[in-house]
Amino acid sequence: MLELVHGRGLDSGADIVEFVGRIDTRGLSTGHSPLGSAILTADRPTPIDRGVMEDELVATGRFVRIETRGERSGVDRPVTVGFVDDDATTGAILVAATAPDAAWARNLLADPTCHVRVGDRSFDAVAEPLAGADHARAVREMILRYGTPAEGLGRGPSFRLRPVTEGER
Repeated sequence: MLELVHGRGLDSGADIVEFVGRIDTRGLSTGHSPLGSAILTADRPTPIDRGVMEDELVATGRFVRIETRGERSGVDRPVTVGFVDDDATTGAILVAATAPDAAWARNLLADPTCHVRVGDRSFDAVAEPLAGADHARAVREMILRYGTPAEGLGRGPSFRLRPVTEGER
């Protein structure tokens, strides 16, 4: 339990509160700001927080949103992942999964058509699995872009998401 009286939002999404009333803090972490107020944040982002955060990352061009068709359900499934631009193919991007059983990667292997959104770009694409030197290049470039959180890359498949041309529609 935490005692508090009132709170106000921060740009980061956390709340600053003053200690006066009581609140159940199960599932929350506490910290202190330089002003001495408590900062409460959820241990894990809520689905709403995560969706908003992912939307912002896609809008800024830092991450890509891929809409795949579920391999079993046939339902469109969005996923937000890291990417790098593909210097070898105009307009294409490279993505890589951290595990061989990543659902979004399995979906692309079952049905390579997808829709891609990154920054202000949005396009239909075809996912082309990468192997050998192309796979290694995609993984290397993503680790260089995103750093050690990307260290699991390379265990799963990687793809070139190539924009669909008018003749392919």
